[in-house]
Amino acid sequence: MKKKFTFLLFIIFSNTLLAQNLVPNSSFESYNRRPSAMLDDGIEFTRALPGWVSPNRASTDFITKRFRSSKVQLVNPHTGENMVGAVVQGAHWAEYLSIKLKEPLVVGEKYYVEFWINAPQSYNKNITGTPLFNDHFGLLFDKRLYFTNTKIIKAKPQITAKSKTRLQANLWQKINGSFTADQTATHIYIGQFLDKNNPSKIIEAYYFLDDIFVEKIDKEAKQFEPSKTYKIKGTIASIVLENIYFETDKFKLLSESFTELDKLVKIMIKNPSMTIKIKGYTDSDGEKDHNQKLSENRANSVYEYLVNQGIKKERLYYEGYGASQAVADNSTNDGKQKNRRVELVTKSQDTIGQGIILADLAYDFSQYLKNNAIKLTNIGKDERSWDCNNIPQNPFKMSRETQQQMNTFGEFKPHDARNIILSITKKTQVVQIQTSPLHPEYQMFILELLGEWYQQGFRYIGLEKIKNINSILDLGYPTLENGDVFQQPIFGEIIRQGQLAGFQFFSLSPSESQLQKAMTILKKQKFNSGNQSKEEAAVYWAGAMNINRILKKEKNAKILLITNDITETKSGNPSTIANWLKRYSQINLLSIGQTNIYDPCRGSQNPILKRMNISKPTILQKRNIILVPYEREQKQAVQTHDIHVFHPRNTFPNNRPNYLSKTGVRRLSQLNIDKFNMSYPCLVMAYKKGEDVNKAIPIDVIELSDNHDVTPMILPNGDYEIVLRDKTKRKKMETTIR
Repeated sequence: MKKKFTFLLFIIFSNTLLAQNLVPNSSFESYNRRPSAMLDDGIEFTRALPGWVSPNRASTDFITKRFRSSKVQLVNPHTGENMVGAVVQGAHWAEYLSIKLKEPLVVGEKYYVEFWINAPQSYNKNITGTPLFNDHFGLLFDKRLYFTNTKIIKAKPQITAKSKTRLQANLWQKINGSFTADQTATHIYIGQFLDKNNPSKIIEAYYFLDDIFVEKIDKEAKQFEPSKTYKIKGTIASIVLENIYFETDKFKLLSESFTELDKLVKIMIKNPSMTIKIKGYTDSDGEKDHNQKLSENRANSVYEYLVNQGIKKERLYYEGYGASQAVADNSTNDGKQKNRRVELVTKSQDTIGQGIILADLAYDFSQYLKNNAIKLTNIGKDERSWDCNNIPQNPFKMSRETQQQMNTFGEFKPHDARNIILSITKKTQVVQIQTSPLHPEYQMFILELLGEWYQQGFRYIGLEKIKNINSILDLGYPTLENGDVFQQPIFGEIIRQGQLAGFQFFSLSPSESQLQKAMTILKKQKFNSGNQSKEEAAVYWAGAMNINRILKKEKNAKILLITNDITETKSGNPSTIANWLKRYSQINLLSIGQTNIYDPCRGSQNPILKRMNISKPTILQKRNIILVPYEREQKQAVQTHDIHVFHPRNTFPNNRPNYLSKTGVRRLSQLNIDKFNMSYPCLVMAYKKGEDVNKAIPIDVIELSDNHDVTPMILPNGDYEIVLRDKTKRKKMETTIR
């Protein structure tokens, strides 16, 4: 029976909002007409805006791009193109706006409310002051009210501005709050209301209003603490800190280490009974006595840093262990790096499990990630947030061949990369395609093709640098245990959707024992690795052997390799996966490279890219020739792969990269964290319901910087657990996207 498979793309978006606004035309974007000046009475206002009325017939203004007035200096609307203007001139004149809700309030139910307010720089040629709000300025829920005069309305609104907050010119401020309905109110009213006990308590000003929001709170986010992901024997936890850096053979901490250590400081502050033993280690290079002293000094550097950050000395002690207690093979560079480490041991009733720290390291606040473009990308901070000074620059080197390509650039015609690739891979057994942790659009392109590749018969996916691949087989979804590469939500989704489709995953990168075996075999063969290190050559050989193991079991197996490097051959570097696969299995691997036509951190860019004008992933082809940029090494031009995909320059509608939404329909909304009493900045992480939020890679992650941040989440249909995390607490809630 032929297996029918419908592939669910990450980029299919929901038509249902995370929150349903009960206010019609809440941003005033729907209108019957657009006045060009201030209105004379409330009837004109009602005629201009569908649904909205002036309940006391005062001349509330509808402000659009056509609006012109010598009395008031305009500001930009909070969102969209339109807003409302209202004035309070004491008890004798006050303007309001009112509308009927989509449905009446339900007595006993809790509601969240917000609206945005701003003020002009001047009104009637008088500079706007900064008057204080009062507890009778806000939003009132009531039955239908209507008056025949323009005087101030006597009532106490349920949602009010904070009394000590000032109305400021040219600054949009949010007025928000929650309340429990005590009547079946049908309408809302916004403005300054009269306090019968203090009639002079009135804010006199002209102000702008926009984005009115009322939502019934069906589910509230509840505070929670993550479970201890890793089991700890007794009350002793051993935690290895990564990203603690020293100069070679020195013990002074480099500044790159501070971010990691600052996280430890926060954990210790939250857990005052925690004590830490700092254990320093080195690799085996150097004399024993020297290594011992070096490890002690490095542990002491961490100790002094923590003390300087306010941790009491009696909670800390340190020791050096030199090259003893190695955790990896000191005969390899990778093993030596693992052995140069700082380890912490805590004996505490408030033991912090390693999993919590790993999660916080994976998705931290951007202010702590300024020098880490990859982790910024993982929390929805794209190339606009990168610090290019901390990203290696590889200026483009012009070769004669590339110059010739550029001169004949017009002969190459753009084609949809998806169609070209699928037509070729249909007849190909092993495909290798490039990824990039800095460019999630590469992974998104792979994700779009997975379903088609499955239909073409591909059943195996090889992943490099993946740890604990058995967890994918056991759980069916990616976890933090799989390694840093897979913390990116889109890369995680490749694993999740691939598992759902029926792909079998295997590790392309060799284990330590496989690597040692490969080095031994190549040494016996007296293999000349050229410019490569012996270890690098062994990695490629062992990777090819992992593919061969599958082919021996299943001769016609179709295999997809997802790797950061897709180089087939380079001058002086004869060892690649493609070469070994050809040598042992007589299979010509198809390699696919990917490039952005715009790289914000490249000082010198390929001139071909500068001349391109594309709107989707594109392959340039002239008859049967596909344009692949050349590389020049050792005075020789080298074409390092078979096919090259060019991605268009990113745009950012709704503050998210366009490649996330190019094939879906998204309604403009986001999870409003203010109603859950979260502070800023706040990380918002969406997990598929049923997956362990202490382990799983989220479907999407965003950081909201402040209450003006309109960055939305992007999710396929389904049931989710949303985790909110600010600097002091975590909360969790369930939601459904349909």
